[in-house]
Amino acid sequence: MKSNRLKKPLYALVAGLVAAFLCGELIVRKAVGAPLAERLPILRILPHPTRAWRMVPNEDHYTYQHRVRINSHGLRGPEVRQKRHDTVRVLALGDSLTYGQGVGDDETLPAQLEHLLNTEDPEGRRWEVINAGHRAYDMGQEVELALEFADEFRPDHVLLFWYRDDLSPRDIEGNYRRISALPTPVAFDTGTRIEGWESVRWHARQFLRRSALAMFVHDTIHRTPSKELRDNIRQAQLKRFDRELARLLSQGEKTGFRSWLVPIPHRIHVEHPQMPALLTSGVIELAKRKGLGTVDLQPPLEALLKANSKLPVLPYDGHYDPEANRVMAREVAEALWQLPAMDGR
Repeated sequence: MKSNRLKKPLYALVAGLVAAFLCGELIVRKAVGAPLAERLPILRILPHPTRAWRMVPNEDHYTYQHRVRINSHGLRGPEVRQKRHDTVRVLALGDSLTYGQGVGDDETLPAQLEHLLNTEDPEGRRWEVINAGHRAYDMGQEVELALEFADEFRPDHVLLFWYRDDLSPRDIEGNYRRISALPTPVAFDTGTRIEGWESVRWHARQFLRRSALAMFVHDTIHRTPSKELRDNIRQAQLKRFDRELARLLSQGEKTGFRSWLVPIPHRIHVEHPQMPALLTSGVIELAKRKGLGTVDLQPPLEALLKANSKLPVLPYDGHYDPEANRVMAREVAEALWQLPAMDGR
């Protein structure tokens, strides 16, 4: 009898917890959205001596449910052919925000920029935008990529889609050695091959990721608040930016491309524009001092947030969604349209 009396409160407790969980799940899904399901194969990488890693050429993968096309140069998008004399070519450097984490091939910032340039250019020029974005690349890796392909691609414009994490240096030599020692290619997210036990672990994590409430709690616990760097760290990062920018500008003088700085705002600064962004301001000031064209993407993102009453980012991910990529692409396109064509080289 005693055991039966204990079971009833226990069942009630369990039922209450389940009901609370389901209620929380529905509330979070309505407020934030459903978690994005991942799908195999995911991005795999190979070692690279000056960039630490690169995407496997000609090997497609998925970013969530979107298939990603990788060309023979190990870049996202269609093949890069010999440049036509009547084409203005743009090379877009950057990290996962430029690569297009979580969006389709035609929804990335570079892809939408190319579409706008070709469909709305007042001069009717022919444009080509090469997506050279790589997940987790820092500025040094981005510049190395530009130096590697500058002679072959012969871009007219190089856009540095700079993000504040790009000045946190990667251990190029250490990562290159580590990846080289593995049976490559390996999955970028795990650093292993997703097979055997690793496949079981990966699928188990995907099962947990299906819960919006669990993802919301995880992100809340692990969310790093936006903090301004200490002055000495910020100054060191600005010196690094200056050095890397000098390398890019030197290559531009050799091969004839114009460099642009296009800072992508952190989502915190879009939500709270009154918060200081001293590192970004310092980077913009340095770029302008060296004569670079700059594009301010903060106003269009703030306007989009105001219009939708919701930050235009992917749920539980933080990368900008296709609509945000579109408004950023338009801002860049309007800046490029102001210049005379640099074709015919």
